[in-house]
Amino acid sequence: MKKLKLWFLTGILFTVLACDNETPEAVPTIDLAAESITYELVSQDSKFTGTVSVKGVIKNVGGKFQSGQGQQYAALYQKPHGGQLKLLAKVDFQTLEVGESLQVSATAAWNVTTEFQPDFMLRIEYDPDILIDGNKHNDDRNPANNSLTKSGYGINDLFE
Repeated sequence: MKKLKLWFLTGILFTVLACDNETPEAVPTIDLAAESITYELVSQDSKFTGTVSVKGVIKNVGGKFQSGQGQQYAALYQKPHGGQLKLLAKVDFQTLEVGESLQVSATAAWNVTTEFQPDFMLRIEYDPDILIDGNKHNDDRNPANNSLTKSGYGINDLFE
């Protein structure tokens, strides 16, 4: 009888351990970051005016990002002092591999003599329901690095 009980208990223990062997899918560490904003002089009409290119780069600094169409985009804004954001350009995307970057760019007329130069802002914009869509591969775990602002005054240096 003792051997039967021991055999029975061993079988139960084996079954419990076998069930615990199944590990849940690891939650991916998704992290897209607004990495940089750069300026480049495209053309110069005079000593004070011209056209500049503003480029923003976002980078996947986490796990592989996979999402649905229209759920996110990279946006480049002009932010006048005391004014509303003006969308200059946006790039829709669905996937971004680990380490991969995405660029969004626009051109703007520039006048060095403008007293209050605007800032430029790069932002990763997500659908408001992205965290509840059931897809763990598009849940950005670090929203603190999803936006970057750079002063436009640096553009004036391109005209010297």
